Amino acid sequence: MLTFFRKALSSWIVLALLGLLLVAFVITGIGDPFGGGGAPSAGSLVRVGDKNIGEPEFRQRFDQLLQRARQSNPTVTAVQAAQQGAVEQLIDQMEGLEALSQFAAKEGLTYSEAAIDREIAGIPAFQIAGRFDQATYEQALAAQRMTDRELRDGLRSDATRRQLLVPITFGATAPLALGEPYASLLLERRTGAVATVPAERMTSVGAPTDAQINAFYRANIAQFTLPERRAFRFALISRADAVARVSIPEADIQKYYDERKAIYGGVEQRELSQVVVQDQAVAQRIAQRAKAGEAFATVAQQLGGYSASDIALGVLNEEKLTEATNAKIAAAAFDTASGGVIGPVKSDFGWHVLRVDSIVPGVSRSLAQVRDEIVTTLRTERADDMLSDQVAAIEDALADGQSFADVTAEYKLKTVAVPPATREGQTTDNSGFSLPPQAAPLVAQAFEHNAGDEPTVQELDKETFAVLEVTDVTAPTPVPLAQVKQAVAAQWLIDARMKAAKAMADAIIAEVKAGTTLAAALSKRSLPPAAPFDGQRVQISQGGQVPPPLALLFTQPKGSVRPLAGPGGLGYFIVATDTVTPGDPSTMPQVLQATQAEMQRNVGEELLNQFAHAVEKQIGVSRNDTAIKAMKARYLGQAPATDE
Repeated sequence: MLTFFRKALSSWIVLALLGLLLVAFVITGIGDPFGGGGAPSAGSLVRVGDKNIGEPEFRQRFDQLLQRARQSNPTVTAVQAAQQGAVEQLIDQMEGLEALSQFAAKEGLTYSEAAIDREIAGIPAFQIAGRFDQATYEQALAAQRMTDRELRDGLRSDATRRQLLVPITFGATAPLALGEPYASLLLERRTGAVATVPAERMTSVGAPTDAQINAFYRANIAQFTLPERRAFRFALISRADAVARVSIPEADIQKYYDERKAIYGGVEQRELSQVVVQDQAVAQRIAQRAKAGEAFATVAQQLGGYSASDIALGVLNEEKLTEATNAKIAAAAFDTASGGVIGPVKSDFGWHVLRVDSIVPGVSRSLAQVRDEIVTTLRTERADDMLSDQVAAIEDALADGQSFADVTAEYKLKTVAVPPATREGQTTDNSGFSLPPQAAPLVAQAFEHNAGDEPTVQELDKETFAVLEVTDVTAPTPVPLAQVKQAVAAQWLIDARMKAAKAMADAIIAEVKAGTTLAAALSKRSLPPAAPFDGQRVQISQGGQVPPPLALLFTQPKGSVRPLAGPGGLGYFIVATDTVTPGDPSTMPQVLQATQAEMQRNVGEELLNQFAHAVEKQIGVSRNDTAIKAMKARYLGQAPATDE
């Protein structure tokens, strides 16, 4: 449970710097304005309390979300994200998190600057050899185009939200009666049959005439229209190229080693487990039972609600433990033998109880032993600096009015010209051009600019940027009938046969409702016999996606018989539901147990949602639905991009 909430409440800023997918706590089901916060100002999407969330802030967050998504799927586009509801979900997230932050501030919840320092120091992305490194920290911020203050504000907001939300879900339970109706539904048994009316059997439908082809083409012109296309050119700026240009002098290697002798000279570390609770009495009981010989993980789970993964601190040296807790706790931990229990000891976070799981002695390493490691580190750092400097210089040059050609020539960048392409990256000039997979995200960016706009620098991933310029925009264009006549005729035939199949399915259903058996009605038309079905809902749901005919069989009332269009113009299904037998959870207690466990997981989330509703109502939220719809339309390519 605590692991789930730690993941759900993780700061999107920290995750971005760690290079993971964008994962943020999304407050679901909050879409209607609650009033009380005033109307959004001009250019605002949402007003939360006394703050307006405007388009620039939303676009920045959306771009960050897209960048993180592209780390696992480089071809994902802004259009695809918008189609899958990313705009609405991100609005919900930003609205909900801002309301929680304002509520926390109103209630006096704070997070000290010293606590923020410790949290930053404990982030592995900012460390070298397990120790916080200021240069690495600054480089990571620069790579994400984020300031130190922005990171600190994000961490502080995230911490205060944790203080609000974690206690709400602790110990939440779901009553058994909540799971029984769902278990009964899963165990419901239905009998029936599924018949097919194949479109290929509609042999009475012949080839279309020219007049029918012309009429079908005009009526379905959208199917035979090339979508909007954009031609653009780009030049990649990669970290790999920067690495190849970096050389490391021997003097720099020696200096780096000398400055870190405390690390390379060997520092003792300890593998630790830790529980932090707010109640001193609870911490005292945990410590007493652990010192008496009970398993630390068992005591932590029983008295603190922590799982084994929650209590594991890992292997730390004394300095890092000090940064994560305080000097008193770290000194006590490193003055205790293996297996010893420390605490309870107070810090800004609460009362700590720690156990020394093992002691890892320090191992001294010579310069010769770590030379390659140091060279790799220095080369990486300097390549990052070189890449960051080059991107910044190019952005400045473009802002000063230099052209795409000027910039790419000055920095010796290879230019790639992309012929007119659709939003899906498909070209239509029959040139056989293939867009490099690494550059696939540029297609979506090209559709956010127009020909004649100034070139821009786009981030493709943490290590690759691109200079982009849109050179031409081609409006949606119908393909002349002469070029697609064969395809139009084929589509007409599919459409006509589907209509004939639908008419035959309707006729069969009418006969069945009038008293004819389904088998007789099918046999009369020389159609394949229906496939019988007898099963439970739980059986068809175990295989993943439920076939549409079976979904209809389990949806419609007993005694119903209905048509259902098949995929790809293949014909029609006829779905008959004969009997419905309610499920009895007592016959399969394991189903009830699994349902109850699932309900248990959902109760905490529902409590959070209800709390979020109440917070938004108190803080006051108002949405500019017109502006939000326009924003989504631009991401979908249904409206022109606006100037920033």
